[in-house]
Amino acid sequence: MVVRLGYRDKVVYVDDGWVYLFREKLYSAPLEEVLRSAYSGDGLVPPEIREIAADVARIFEMFPNLNERRGVTKGPSGQAIYA
Repeated sequence: MVVRLGYRDKVVYVDDGWVYLFREKLYSAPLEEVLRSAYSGDGLVPPEIREIAADVARIFEMFPNLNERRGVTKGPSGQAIYA
């Protein structure tokens, strides 16, 4: 499973249980800690990743099948989304 999020000043890449953020430097944290940070605020992640933790959590709420290794899931309107 790979998820990419693009922002004006940074790129977020989620792959194999890790979240990578590129903004002049590379920051990384385990996906589990990023989600913990999003839901409870106490995950052990760099402040730069904490800023986007809610967005990462929102993606996994919208597409719960992303945790499966099939690589294809259905979007809200039924279109195929490749992850």
